Amino acid sequence: MQAKANSLGAGSPYEPDFIGAGEIMVRREGYSRANHLFIKEGRVIGRLSWRGMRRAVYESDGVRLEITVGPLGKRIYVVDRDGGESSLIERRQASPRRRRHLRIEAAEGDNFLLTRTVDGRLKSRASLTVCKEFYDSTLMVFKFETRRRTQTTFRVEITSTMKREARFGHRLLALVAARIILERRQSGSQPLRAKEEAGSAPRARVRVRFQS
Repeated sequence: MQAKANSLGAGSPYEPDFIGAGEIMVRREGYSRANHLFIKEGRVIGRLSWRGMRRAVYESDGVRLEITVGPLGKRIYVVDRDGGESSLIERRQASPRRRRHLRIEAAEGDNFLLTRTVDGRLKSRASLTVCKEFYDSTLMVFKFETRRRTQTTFRVEITSTMKREARFGHRLLALVAARIILERRQSGSQPLRAKEEAGSAPRARVRVRFQS
């Protein structure tokens, strides 16, 4: 089984972890280490390890992706073992509100669009929905807290449509995960109001944590 997985590589059309609907939970490995585990059905399918503030490595069976964060976090690159480079790019749309436009450009020329939505009265719960550029069908939904520090960094819903794009699964995970972790890292420098802690007393002291 291990030998079979190692023969697949990052661009294989056969990626069983992304075939069929399911959920992936991403958790920090410990409280002080900048490592994250990708867990599906109780099994670790990937690991993201930071090597400083702007470099990381994502690893799975037969897959190794080198991650580099560009200036101001506007572009995130992943390079696979064959030297193929994919990237997540943030641009500003030409509109009065100047909304952020996120897209993923794969090494093969395939493009994916990311739509951001915010839920909740306090606007601390967000999601990033991944779709293929040329057909309107949801592939993945990343749900995360932008301000509260929790051991579970985010959750990923995989739809049945993802089987069409299974070969991009690990790259999508690595790129969007890095983007979310960077955002949570930045928001961690902002004070967290006591009323934003669910179930906390009105005058409870809130300790701000600086972990992604």
